[in-house]
Amino acid sequence: MDGCLDVNGFLEFYRDSVKDKKEDTVWGNLYQHGYRNDLKKLNEVESVAVDITTLPRYILSKNPKSFALFFKILDLGEFAAEQTWNLITRLSTNEEIYQNILGMKAETLPNNNLDWSKLIETKSVYRLLYCLQIIESLLENEEKRSEDQEKKRIWRNDFVKKGGFQYLLEILTNKEKVKLR
Repeated sequence: MDGCLDVNGFLEFYRDSVKDKKEDTVWGNLYQHGYRNDLKKLNEVESVAVDITTLPRYILSKNPKSFALFFKILDLGEFAAEQTWNLITRLSTNEEIYQNILGMKAETLPNNNLDWSKLIETKSVYRLLYCLQIIESLLENEEKRSEDQEKKRIWRNDFVKKGGFQYLLEILTNKEKVKLR
């Protein structure tokens, strides 16, 4: 034997892989050989332009009512919350929440700090976590220079100057500040 599989050996290998629940191996190998999940060759299929605004994940992420409902479901806890959180994390970032944090859209307090409690809710662990993920994305410093990076740099400076960092410290160190459901 020359170390190569014949047709029967090839078929047996994949039959055994499927029986042994190694579907990922089978699909990975098929993909490496130029096949899609519908078993059509990659080079035989025309690419189709898709209008992303018609996709469910786009529609859900852009609809404030959807996100309000998602956060209500999250507050129910247990299985529904876990599944809803998995859905939310697969959607594009909610534009309204992102823009409110990016634009620091909250009233200014007498000490010239912003009322961060209006931007970063502490009544729900999931809302808090969602806002913290947005803030983390704004705090990240990427290697390449761009206009977006300059906006992020300015945002980071304003975040500290307007009390955002101080508010995060209060959340993390003051149990009374965070009333999680």
